[in-house]
Amino acid sequence: GIAFFIAAVAVAGVPPLAGFFGKALLLQAAGSTPLASWIVALVLGSSLALMVALARAGSTLFWEAELVVPPVQPTARRPGAVQGATIAALLAAVLGCALAAGPISAYTGAAAQQLLQRADYIAAVLGARPVPAAIDVRRELRDREAVP
Repeated sequence: GIAFFIAAVAVAGVPPLAGFFGKALLLQAAGSTPLASWIVALVLGSSLALMVALARAGSTLFWEAELVVPPVQPTARRPGAVQGATIAALLAAVLGCALAAGPISAYTGAAAQQLLQRADYIAAVLGARPVPAAIDVRRELRDREAVP
């Protein structure tokens, strides 16, 4: 239940977790566009709708479980240690992304700047001199054709 709650809050973008920083960056980028009010309304509205959907799913899953759960099959197994460790690792990654939001934001911002400023890449690719081949393919083909 705790894992579901943390994951739901992170996905919905509630402030201390990683989903919030992505939405905050979207809202910050939308601030200078002419459609900023629509973008803000869509982002915040989707957050609200997602939070309501996840709250309903969680309440159905955890509070009304007696009404929904089919009889237990004898072959059904409880989640093992591997599944628990996987969920714990994913939640730790979500919390780690929340704690390292500043460096992650700086890194992704630098990557975006490099993608938008293509002049250096174009100059490096188009201005590069070709490297001579290790094997002269034309000479090798001529030598094979000359041998009877």
